Amino acid sequence: MSQAAQGIAYVQNGYQYVSVLTGNTNTSTGGSVASNINTIRLANDIDLTGASNGENNLNVSSNTATFTIDGQNHLMDAHGNGYIIGGSLSNLYVQNFQTIYGANYFGPFRGQNGSSVHFGNLNYVGPQLLSSYNNDAYFFGNVNVIVPNNNTATYTSPFQSNVGIEGGGNQENLEVKNFVLQSGAHYYGTTSPVKGGTNMVVQGNFTMQSGSKMTLVSRGGDGNAASDPDGSTFGIWLQGSGSALNIQKDATLNIIPSTFNGNSKMIGGGIYADGGAQVTVDGGTINYEGKGGQSGQYNEPIDLKGSNTSIKVINGGLLQVLMDGIPSNAYNTSYYGFVTNYGGGSFNIGSKGSLNIGITNSDSNQGTPYYGPLNINSVGENHVIITKPAGASQFSQQPITAYTVAVVQGGQKTYLYQYNLQPKASTYSGIDLNGNAVSGPVTGNTIDIANVPAVQFVGPLTTSKNADGTLTVTGYAKLSNYKDLNGQPLYVGVANGNGGSSYTDLTQIKGDNLTDGFSSADPYTYTTKIDTSNYDGGIIPVSYELPAGVTSANSLGMRLRYGINSVTSFLSATGNYSTTVEGFKAGSNGKVAPDTNGNMVVTTGKASTGQSGVSDGVTDAVNGNSAAKAAEPYATQTDNDYTNGYNSAQDGYKAYSNQAANANTDYTKTDAYRNSSNPSAFTQGYNAAAYQSGLHDAQLNQNNVPNNADYQRAQSEYKAAYANALANPTATAPTGSTSATVQGYADAQAVAKFFADEQAATIHGSTYNGLSAAQKTSYDNAYTGYQQAMSVKPTADNPDTNDTLAETAGFDYGQSLINGGLASARPTATGSHMNNLNAAQIGYDTAQAAIKTAKANYQADPKSAEVTATDPS
Repeated sequence: MSQAAQGIAYVQNGYQYVSVLTGNTNTSTGGSVASNINTIRLANDIDLTGASNGENNLNVSSNTATFTIDGQNHLMDAHGNGYIIGGSLSNLYVQNFQTIYGANYFGPFRGQNGSSVHFGNLNYVGPQLLSSYNNDAYFFGNVNVIVPNNNTATYTSPFQSNVGIEGGGNQENLEVKNFVLQSGAHYYGTTSPVKGGTNMVVQGNFTMQSGSKMTLVSRGGDGNAASDPDGSTFGIWLQGSGSALNIQKDATLNIIPSTFNGNSKMIGGGIYADGGAQVTVDGGTINYEGKGGQSGQYNEPIDLKGSNTSIKVINGGLLQVLMDGIPSNAYNTSYYGFVTNYGGGSFNIGSKGSLNIGITNSDSNQGTPYYGPLNINSVGENHVIITKPAGASQFSQQPITAYTVAVVQGGQKTYLYQYNLQPKASTYSGIDLNGNAVSGPVTGNTIDIANVPAVQFVGPLTTSKNADGTLTVTGYAKLSNYKDLNGQPLYVGVANGNGGSSYTDLTQIKGDNLTDGFSSADPYTYTTKIDTSNYDGGIIPVSYELPAGVTSANSLGMRLRYGINSVTSFLSATGNYSTTVEGFKAGSNGKVAPDTNGNMVVTTGKASTGQSGVSDGVTDAVNGNSAAKAAEPYATQTDNDYTNGYNSAQDGYKAYSNQAANANTDYTKTDAYRNSSNPSAFTQGYNAAAYQSGLHDAQLNQNNVPNNADYQRAQSEYKAAYANALANPTATAPTGSTSATVQGYADAQAVAKFFADEQAATIHGSTYNGLSAAQKTSYDNAYTGYQQAMSVKPTADNPDTNDTLAETAGFDYGQSLINGGLASARPTATGSHMNNLNAAQIGYDTAQAAIKTAKANYQADPKSAEVTATDPS
């Protein structure tokens, strides 16, 4: 069965399927997709009967840029077939399968070079779902990829049994160029216990977007796994210099390793990265939990190579690596460390980021938990906790230095500007909040570096122009552990200048010239301060009106100070921005001094990219799809600024829509706003929804939210445009008009076309067919109003009390025609039940013409048919 007119083909069996996909009924050959078909939908479970279970790679040419294979919750046994879909293809969608079974090394579907493959809401059983370093892979909904979990590396489908898969159980889940697990999606993947395997191999970027969840079961290999870098299998292999792993806000990557048949004491690893890789956990979580085995040959579950490798755990992110019960007769150490940063790349834990490395119930093991440099500044609620095995002599082979943190001893928390622990040392040293040198013992097998009250910037700085031409700069702040400080103020520095790249390159505005009342060791003064005595955990907008002469050509900066925590934000004239958590060291005269070694740049970006996300987020919210986002290139879609702008704008839009019945509620008190990654984008989305609501209600002739400026702006713009266009039917919306203005003109033009069609007796004629869908609605509403006018007395009101503006216009038109026709003189002004003067005059002129004709007919022949007729038709 087919709906070819819509580009959709429904198929019932394998022969129908390949006939549409390849143009013939041979299940073992390629070909071309049937003309004008862009979607194949399964209407039954399908077996590619006749296809071998050996590797069979088939080329298929698509004549559309987007091609979809939709299982509609059915099964498919692909045998050994692997279709490579090319031609005009840019995006291939494979979705909604109860299960796909396959035996092909490369998976059942690939796209041509440079195309993207989208998988969603499916289960797959086979050697790999996709092996193609020429494709970007996007995953949505719920996806489970299972390399068979039996001891024979075979699968059994409803159509055939014990089918051996290529590789014999040594395969990955995916080998791709770039990977995206989209917002809210869930992925579960295992490798085979027969030979073990690495789950994911990515040569470019691996991105888990906000709210996504992934669980990988990596299985230790014996060298027979297809991918076993550095003597181990891993959940994720970032292959090649410059590859990246990005875990966005509220995304969670769980790697739960297991053993394989060849060695019951070897489990899979977590993450392996070649030199130059970037690992960023920005508000998300990486969690590796191994038990009862060693991780690969060298016992390094997190194995990061190269001097230019960068690891960053920030903004509430957590990197957790736990191993329990490492067998005593296994490899009795870790070659470098359980978390290895062998090349000395940067490893930053800060801005509420947390780290937990724990080796427990492994007393005979002598491995070092962490190997490499480690920079810590302002940790999160999960602290930095490192637990070494009893047999190990150190927590790290390099010094551990932490800034603006706390230690707890004997129930007493001590705030420290700086903490330092040397390898194998039993005492830490530090600088307390008053600038004094302090020290304390390190006992047992665990160190716990705790968090302090802290402030974060949420999103970049923004600017707005005031009525007098000056600028106001606004930063958005959020406090943590604020109850510990009992209402201490938030100190604010504001600065401006020409060029530069950081706050310290600018000149601070003196303002109130305040000193810190909490820490006497603070070396800075501040422009102003914010009272936090009533703070309840939300977002604080920090705004400051800049002096005259500071323009958009200047760079701007803001420093926020809370307790001993200090963070700066910089915004260049071109929209580049950065956020830096500041570090301090021992100074003089009772003050600490800035320590550039402790400074941590936690965020960099470009404001315009975030604004593109806002624009696309609002557009997609209005249209109820994701077309604007999908049209962006991979690099844009996965950019943090874009993602935060897009998601926050959408959340703001939803927030207004969800509280539409109480639209005057303060949205800044909602959880959605308080948890926003970009408060400015959230506000723009919220305001856009209010505007759209005002436009919608204006079309319905309603005004329900008097106190919302954006709602009222849409009302005013729409009504003004509508009135102008109705009075001047040939007028068009000026270039650059707002959407409400454009819609007002379009709707009024549709109503005017109805008036013209009524006068020409061509209602719903050729003019109607040329209207847009929205204009047809206005036309039909006007017609409804007109019919209402024809059905009631000339002095009656419209019986429809929920009439739209277009229906009102149609009713007024019809009633004005009638009352104009009944008038004793040609109307020269509107009046009661005669609101459309032009229609009233047409009604009068038409009535008078009819009277004149009737008189002429009577005078010519009093007994003529026209005179004596009683049927008005």
